[in-house]
Amino acid sequence: LQSVNLRVCPGQMVGVIGPNGAGKSTLVKILSRLLRPDRGYVYLGGQDLAQWNHTQLARHLAVVPQAAQLPETFTAWEIVLMGRTPYLGLLGQETATDMAIAQRAMEETNTWHLAPRLIGQLSGGERQRVVVARALAQEPRVLLLDEPTLHLDLNHQLEILSLIRRLVDRQGLAVLAIFHDLNLAAQFCHELVLLHQGRIFAHGRPEEVITVSNIAAVYGTDVAILPHPRTGRPTVLP
Repeated sequence: LQSVNLRVCPGQMVGVIGPNGAGKSTLVKILSRLLRPDRGYVYLGGQDLAQWNHTQLARHLAVVPQAAQLPETFTAWEIVLMGRTPYLGLLGQETATDMAIAQRAMEETNTWHLAPRLIGQLSGGERQRVVVARALAQEPRVLLLDEPTLHLDLNHQLEILSLIRRLVDRQGLAVLAIFHDLNLAAQFCHELVLLHQGRIFAHGRPEEVITVSNIAAVYGTDVAILPHPRTGRPTVLP
């Protein structure tokens, strides 16, 4: 990444798009402190991210990785309860409040019926929704999503993204999400960041970023872009 400068505010959902190797996943790893930048800084609430301790950070920021490694002998309920770890006391026991928050996160992601099932028995899409529920159980102020709709069918893609957008609009959550699907990114995000070779090629509203010339320059392909019949947002057609 080079000269990447962006801001995600409360009540805003920012999508990051770009071809493979553009630097999208690297950006999420830097923003979640899995990687430290060689130069430059990341600030959370005006404070250098490097100054936050792990517990403080986990109470404010949650991450949904591209392919989470989950213990297959744990139940979905146990995985989601892990989201409450930053709030546990010295004895590490969940309270009734923790249980209620975890259950609500599973209900919101349509995974409550999966609670007693072992992770090893779940499909890829079911696992992904459980990981999203775990992140929501953290009650974060900032949510980082690395391809949140990976392995999900169309119904669950729309379900999860609609839920996240509601949290953004109603609770002031700040969200940065990586997308491969340009049409989903355009429909759900307030702003888009188009990465190309580690740099920001374009940044702005979906209709400003998803243009025929930008797609041709970055993806090397010719497309048609039409307004969505219901939302007016750009829709990419091959």
